[in-house]
Amino acid sequence: MKGGLTRNALEADPTFAAGFSAARERVANMQFRWVDEADPNRQCLLEIYAAVVRNARYNDFINH
Repeated sequence: MKGGLTRNALEADPTFAAGFSAARERVANMQFRWVDEADPNRQCLLEIYAAVVRNARYNDFINH
């Protein structure tokens, strides 16, 4: 069992299945927007700017 439980094992776990189903529903109801920026440097700066301005909860740029 390299790397943890298999997909089948996780799907058989009622706790995981309920959480996964709730997450799928949440993502399905999200609205998405995007900006196309071809230049890699500008893209990086745009991502940092957007994360700071929007106070992005899961994009903290912490390096360990």
